[in-house]
Amino acid sequence: MPLQSYNPTIRRAIDVAAIIVSSSAPFTVSELTHGFELPIPVALKAAVIISPSLQFFVLLSSWSFSKTSERLSQFLSFSVFVTGAIDIALISAGTTWMNQDVLLCILSSTWKEWFHQKSSGQIREIQDALKCCGLVSVKDMAWPFPDRTHDANACASAYGRERACLNVWSQEASRVLGGIVGIGAIGFIFKVRLPVPFHSSDCNGWTFQKRKCD
Repeated sequence: MPLQSYNPTIRRAIDVAAIIVSSSAPFTVSELTHGFELPIPVALKAAVIISPSLQFFVLLSSWSFSKTSERLSQFLSFSVFVTGAIDIALISAGTTWMNQDVLLCILSSTWKEWFHQKSSGQIREIQDALKCCGLVSVKDMAWPFPDRTHDANACASAYGRERACLNVWSQEASRVLGGIVGIGAIGFIFKVRLPVPFHSSDCNGWTFQKRKCD
């Protein structure tokens, strides 16, 4: 049964969910780029904002579409298909990264690269945000980096921390990636809720469905 034929309350609930997703997208991206230094591709971060933003625009137009121009209706129809493809990409990328083995490998490789490049900013930010030291142990590639004045246990000694960062870091990454998958899933359901492509009507303007006019 097409989703369009469901109870109007269900369809409106999907609309409300779409609004919530659109509103939460900037917050999700903020978590991707600050605090936990998750190595998420820039394209994926951009998709988290672009898809819900266009989706929100389409949703508002669906509530008052009779006065919309033909050119705009064509743009909206195109937007539905494009954002639908983005939603599928978000779901696919998010679920792939959420695989624990894949995620731990990516996070470990990223940390090791920072350590070898002496990129103290990223490692220190993660340690401070998660109240941890080092990667797999409090002595493993922790900041402050070992030198003439610091040994491998400098972080744990200075801050009194007893846990390593990898496990808790991967938990935070999984939570954010789950949000990305959720954004893609709700967005895709919203696309199914819309009957596309848009149809011309005999009245003024365009509408999502063919209809008869007096």
